[in-house]
Amino acid sequence: MTLAEMNLQFDRKYNQVFDNSAPSINMIEKSMFLTEAAEDIVKAAYDQTEKNEKAREILRNLTVSSKITYKADLNASLAGIRFNLKSKFFELPSEAWFVLSEYINDEIPVIPTPIDEYNRNNKNPFKKPNVNKAWRLDVADTATNKNVREIIYDGDISTYTVRYIKKPLPIILEDLPEISGEQLTINGLSVQTSTNLSSLVHNDIVELAVQKAKLDFEENNISNRVQLK
Repeated sequence: MTLAEMNLQFDRKYNQVFDNSAPSINMIEKSMFLTEAAEDIVKAAYDQTEKNEKAREILRNLTVSSKITYKADLNASLAGIRFNLKSKFFELPSEAWFVLSEYINDEIPVIPTPIDEYNRNNKNPFKKPNVNKAWRLDVADTATNKNVREIIYDGDISTYTVRYIKKPLPIILEDLPEISGEQLTINGLSVQTSTNLSSLVHNDIVELAVQKAKLDFEENNISNRVQLK
């Protein structure tokens, strides 16, 4: 479905849900609702990916593998947020959204580990990382907002390979304008942008976007009525 077709389909369904008395909606608002709908559909597909063929098809265009080489300067710069003296830091691509699988040195599995579990098992020789497995801690690099992972392993780490779901492109029906000298963006983009999701879900995106627009209008109406009382 092209952007023009998506726009027409949105207008048709939007008028239907309001019985042809729909409140006005501009291209910016439609683009935002379509983008939110696409993201919600990807999140739902991620939750179903192991048992649903349609979910796997939705995610196919968004699934990426990346091999990240260890960088000593990054490791040194993040020493202040380190949990373990043996750990090494790796920066994921900014587009990475959900991690599907991860390995170090091409073959050793990395296990996502919550901080409380790390604290419980770090000194347990039967559960802590060894030559056959590594732990991954999610840490916040508040200084730069980089998407970093702390990998703990009983040995050297040369590469960190991660397979992930990237965030879908925003759906922008037409170039976004500047307002008061500031460029409007949706997820960092301002130019007309088509979805990179499978055509299998284009109608689903429009349906969900229309429902979001309807709900937003109804909630705003209720809020306005409450304020007037």
